[in-house]
Amino acid sequence: MKLNKHKLKIKGWTEKEIEDAEKILIKSEERRHPKLILLEKFSYWLLFGLIILFGLITAWIIQPILILTSNIISIIVVAIAGLLFSGVSIVLLRNIERLEFKHHVTISVIIPLTAIISSVFLINTMNIVAERTDLYTHNAYLLGMIFVVFSFIPYAVYLILEKRKK
Repeated sequence: MKLNKHKLKIKGWTEKEIEDAEKILIKSEERRHPKLILLEKFSYWLLFGLIILFGLITAWIIQPILILTSNIISIIVVAIAGLLFSGVSIVLLRNIERLEFKHHVTISVIIPLTAIISSVFLINTMNIVAERTDLYTHNAYLLGMIFVVFSFIPYAVYLILEKRKK
């Protein structure tokens, strides 16, 4: 856990109190049980698995909607699905206290990559079904990019807000 010295000073803490609190936090970090560290790593990777799974489920759920709708409505549905995908991912991320820079880099890669893979794969599958049934066909790459862009917007806003807190 990191202390926000500026906020503590605003609340009336002295330099000595802040230094003492930092020393206590450092000692507690050093004394953490190895199983607790393992549990934190497991929960972090479980979170990634859930984000990937949710991305695939999201793309799979919108598949029938895309088959039955025109291009404009499909774009709106994909944009909303991207926002929801990233929003749920951020809710999960906020519950992990110890996110470091390397975690954010990994997340910055996993969210768009999951969005691209799931949307392109499932939209291509949807287009095969649509061609056989004479329903709407869509540009899988365009919808995939829309999904990626809209799934990255909430994460970018989250990072900006986190930066402003510090």
